[in-house]
Amino acid sequence: MTSTRMPRLALALALFGSAGCGGPAPQGADAPRSPVDAPRSPTDTPDSPAVAAPPATPQAARPDVTRLAYHADKRTLTLYPLAEQSGRWMLAVPGRPRGVPVDGEYEFPPSMDFDLDQVRVFYTVADRRPSPAVTLREILDAHDGPLVR
Repeated sequence: MTSTRMPRLALALALFGSAGCGGPAPQGADAPRSPVDAPRSPTDTPDSPAVAAPPATPQAARPDVTRLAYHADKRTLTLYPLAEQSGRWMLAVPGRPRGVPVDGEYEFPPSMDFDLDQVRVFYTVADRRPSPAVTLREILDAHDGPLVR
């Protein structure tokens, strides 16, 4: 470099450095905000999390109790085929409240004692929350009697 270029380079670096690079950031209301830091709605505050909540997953429809059957004499629960290929029936009993998968017909073991109000049936499908549960009592009541179908 020539001797005339050195002072110009030093002056340029000095001006560039005083323009805000490396200096303290402005504070208070005058401080610029990045889009991540900016409030997302009038009720949000700068302290709110920057990640938006995912949309709520819809719940599967309630099982049609008129299409379900419980045969008290055989201790057998009959389930209808689900429309969706990914659908799965679940049976929840007091010892297994999250449910266990069951197929189209389930025979309760003779040694198993249960309360009709505590045995629940529901189903799951992909990309949805499980359906609301129905009890064996609700299934029986839908058919007006202990023997169904």
